[in-house]
Amino acid sequence: MAEDEKDKLKAFDDSTKQLERDLNNETKIWNDRVKKVTNELKGDIKKLIEVQADVISLNQIVCDEIRTYTLQLYKSNINIKELTKQRYEFYSTRYQINIKNDTTKKGLVEADLARIQYRSDLLEIHISFLRDTSKDFESMNYAIKNKIELANIYGIE
Repeated sequence: MAEDEKDKLKAFDDSTKQLERDLNNETKIWNDRVKKVTNELKGDIKKLIEVQADVISLNQIVCDEIRTYTLQLYKSNINIKELTKQRYEFYSTRYQINIKNDTTKKGLVEADLARIQYRSDLLEIHISFLRDTSKDFESMNYAIKNKIELANIYGIE
């Protein structure tokens, strides 16, 4: 492997590790936000309207992040498809050993693209987490609405 390729690979690995750290930090931040809102749900009923506004706002932020990461994943998947094609052609035509078995070629291609696939997998996992977080906020919004309705029914102010 040429020195330039090693440098590019190291830079890619470093950026993937940074992405993993960033996503882990984001996960902790979102978990803290969910816990905070959950605790506020248990609080004073007079503050529920404010809590509901926060929940709606947080859900919108989550949806925006889902969009951002989905676009990143889409770009990554396009890159993977192009590289898969290139590597398959390489193993079919220019590899020093003549490989006739498609399963072997596929295995070599998957090994070559494992680092890139890992990055896509990180994004998919984070998008799934954000979708679940969005569902949590939607559920909280319904819980707040129901709690307000109950308070109105019982005349609690």
